[in-house]
Amino acid sequence: ISNISNALAGRLTGAVIQQGGGEPGNDAATILVRGVATLGNNSPLIVVDGIPGRDLNSINPSDIENISVLKDASAAIYGAAAANGVILVTTKRGKEGEPLTVNYGFYEGFISPTRLPDLADAPTYAQMIRELQSYEGVDEANMMFSSDDVEKFKSGKYPWTHPNTDWYADAMNKSSQTRNHNLSLSGSKGAINYYTSFGTQWDDGIFRNGSTEFRRYNIKSAIDAKINEYLTMGLDINFSQENKTYPSVSAGSNFDALQRQYPTTPAIWPNGLAGPDNIGYGTNPVVTATDQTGFDESKKYFLNNIFSASLKIPGVKGLVVSSYYAYDIINGTQKVFQKPWTLYALDTQAYLAAGNTGAEDGSAFLIGSKRGPSDIWLRDTNQNASTKTFNFKVDYTRTINGVHNISAFYAYENSEYAFNSVEAYRRNLLSYQLPYLFTGGQAQKDNNEKVSIDARVNYFGRISYNYKEKYLFQFSLR
Repeated sequence: ISNISNALAGRLTGAVIQQGGGEPGNDAATILVRGVATLGNNSPLIVVDGIPGRDLNSINPSDIENISVLKDASAAIYGAAAANGVILVTTKRGKEGEPLTVNYGFYEGFISPTRLPDLADAPTYAQMIRELQSYEGVDEANMMFSSDDVEKFKSGKYPWTHPNTDWYADAMNKSSQTRNHNLSLSGSKGAINYYTSFGTQWDDGIFRNGSTEFRRYNIKSAIDAKINEYLTMGLDINFSQENKTYPSVSAGSNFDALQRQYPTTPAIWPNGLAGPDNIGYGTNPVVTATDQTGFDESKKYFLNNIFSASLKIPGVKGLVVSSYYAYDIINGTQKVFQKPWTLYALDTQAYLAAGNTGAEDGSAFLIGSKRGPSDIWLRDTNQNASTKTFNFKVDYTRTINGVHNISAFYAYENSEYAFNSVEAYRRNLLSYQLPYLFTGGQAQKDNNEKVSIDARVNYFGRISYNYKEKYLFQFSLR
């Protein structure tokens, strides 16, 4: 569970976090959703409304009622999957006797990096190289940069031959935008409690003119019906859609390139054309973070459903039998389209031979070269997954003489998971404007399918006893 604490940087305290007031988007539920999303392979088990394994990132934080963090023995009832702890998420429902309540909230925000590397500017870098070469005994005439070069970098008057490039400033915005809207209706009518909501989330990317974008749409409906004094039934339907857009060159590659670029070469020439590739791979983040290289677009659809029932056994006080059936579906598509891009290098020898000093326009001396793939290629992927979960539980709770509190349950659960993915690949597409497989060539085309199935049966239970809420005992098995 320490992984969770590290990820959230001390922003959560206690075992149960109630979502309450405060600034929208900064409540505990939102912070936890964002924090857990960063944990990677050390993630705890996510249990949403009693269903293990659901995607926390697909949930609208405004729909979260409360969150519990379990660790050690308290998490053991979830088995080996809980080795890194458990996050129990309970979403909102209508409450008995609640009048019709309508809530609308939104926020508009700005997100900026906490810290970026402070890199050397061009004159500092050139002077450092001179000092290094002097230690190595390199003659002044053979040094990479002369003392005159250092002064020209400082002056800023010679952008064509002596640029002073701040790569982070040229490639990145100081901040990106985030936007959220949420509308919910809840209440109670007779024997029926209801809650329904609609939410949207939009996040922009941090790269300047970048093609990174995220959109999510959520619809939730929860209905509980009290059939009689013994029987209660419920229906939950949760739908979300995520649209993600990225450049075809990964964010990791672009950030890596930002730190490796030389400040003595231009990111962008004074006429607006992209600067040269000086570290290989054709990676100029001013270009490769945009759609000039292609795109990586994905859409994912989540549909989570639960049908539940609870029966109080007549004549046996505290004995309840409950069951639910959950059917979760995830469908997704991804289209990765990559095309060559052009970077421009200055023919410095010809430029200077024409009598230029570095201050004059050098557009006529720029030489464009293709980078990236040699042709246009496309990979299409379609994925679908389903999880079916059936749970049956017997629960008994009793207080004796006002001091002895006893609770116990025993449950049976089975689940089935199926995943299927089909992908196809083609090269030599006819046009940048037609990112479709049928426009590709017949040579080197490929396709593949992946399948995964999993099933399990669980028996688990717990006995708890406490005396005056002071002495506690608990035994769990699975």
